Amino acid sequence: MVWSSQSIEQWSIDRLVEYPRNPRRNDSAVDRMCGSMREFGFKIPCLARSDGEVVDGHLRLKAARKPGISKIPVILCDEWTAAQVKAFGLMVNRSVNWADWDEELLALELQEIQTSDFDLDLTELARLLTAQDTAAGLTD
Repeated sequence: MVWSSQSIEQWSIDRLVEYPRNPRRNDSAVDRMCGSMREFGFKIPCLARSDGEVVDGHLRLKAARKPGISKIPVILCDEWTAAQVKAFGLMVNRSVNWADWDEELLALELQEIQTSDFDLDLTELARLLTAQDTAAGLTD
C-alpha cells in the first residue's frame, strides 16, 4: 500500500473540467447538494488531475457552480495511471453501497437529530427517518 502526501489546494472553479464519460447521472441531485453545501460548507475536496479533469466530485462541482462559488478545494491525483483514475471514479461511486446500517444506532442518531432544530429536508436524513418509521410500523 502506498501512502502519498497530499495537500488541499484552492482552485478556480473555471479551471476544472468534468470528465465527459462520467457514467453517473447526478443532475437531479444538484439542488440537494446545494442545500448540503449551504448547511455544512464545501468540506470534501474534488479530486482532479493537473489538467483540470475531475476524477471525483462532479456533483459537488455542479452544485458549487450553481450559486457562483468561485474557488473550491482540490486534491491532485496525478500519480495515478489513466486506468487507476477510471477505476477510482467507478469504485468511489459504488463504495457507498458496500456497507449496511446498524438499524438501532441509526434510529438513535435520527431521533436525536429530529429533536433538534436541524432541517432534515436538507439531507437524505428525512428519507432515512421515513424509512425507519415505516420499518418500525409508525406510519399510517
